[in-house]
Amino acid sequence: MKHSTHALPQDRQLCACSTLRGLARRATAIYDDVLKPVGLKQTQYSVLTSLDRLVHCSLGELAKACDLDVTSLSRGLRPLIANGWVKSGRGKDDRTKRYELTAQGKHVLRKAFALWKKAQSRLHEVIAPEHIRALEDLSGILKGVYLG
Repeated sequence: MKHSTHALPQDRQLCACSTLRGLARRATAIYDDVLKPVGLKQTQYSVLTSLDRLVHCSLGELAKACDLDVTSLSRGLRPLIANGWVKSGRGKDDRTKRYELTAQGKHVLRKAFALWKKAQSRLHEVIAPEHIRALEDLSGILKGVYLG
């Protein structure tokens, strides 16, 4: 009996998840590198831009806007609060908090936006507009799929 050196068939279909995760890692690395001078990562920049758009919001509202679960977002907010870029205040009752950008957070976000535009341009130089639109379409499709 002949034994294969591989556990899986070598002509199997490529893993869409691995492809998408690799793409996201490479794109994130470009943005992270460009945002480094202001001390932000792309994930943090996204949270700050969502807070700027929402102005004064609950953790749940912010999580939905960032497309993150509340636990991950809560962890991600800690350094932003520690740096004085985000503040939390009392919500409608003692059990809830509201989050907003501080003046320092708005200043950092404005500086980061100028850098973010450079990363955006860099990606648009190598990815054709129709491919960017296709990625946006894919994102929309996957948002409609139950992933639980």
